[in-house]
Amino acid sequence: KHWGEVEAYHNIKDFGKKMTIGVTLPIIAMGGAMVKASAEVEAMQQQLSTMLGSAEAGGKMFEEIKTMASKTPFGTKDLMEATNTMLAFGVAQKDIIPTMKMLGDISGGNAERFKSLVLNFSQIRSTSKLTGGDLRSLSGAGFNPLAIIAKKTGKSMAYWQEQMFWIRL
Repeated sequence: KHWGEVEAYHNIKDFGKKMTIGVTLPIIAMGGAMVKASAEVEAMQQQLSTMLGSAEAGGKMFEEIKTMASKTPFGTKDLMEATNTMLAFGVAQKDIIPTMKMLGDISGGNAERFKSLVLNFSQIRSTSKLTGGDLRSLSGAGFNPLAIIAKKTGKSMAYWQEQMFWIRL
């Protein structure tokens, strides 16, 4: 009986170790991840509130970003970065969500292209002119604004390339 008791003890001890490794540790890790995610969300909301000048405006904008994130391939972090970039370059709050939708469509759901388009668009918006460098960057991200301008005006792309430094957006 003594050896049977020792064997039972070791079986229970092994079972306890397996439960700790297989169940308890993942639950603890998941709890830590949830706390971290919650802190990140709070930091994002705080950042928006600071940039927009009020907790109400920041909260409203954050809800719009979360809604957009649920309907697009872009995550909340991607959209927050885009929002921060646009706000830093002076894009009006009311224009941010529609602009992100437009740039998201142009990017074809590619996060790197989206990020590049947001930066270029914001730079162009802040200076109110399209430069050769901006055009190259936008074209590299899969969007040629001169093609759109040419189509809408009926004038050739060559014409708009010559006029490019005079274009005011």
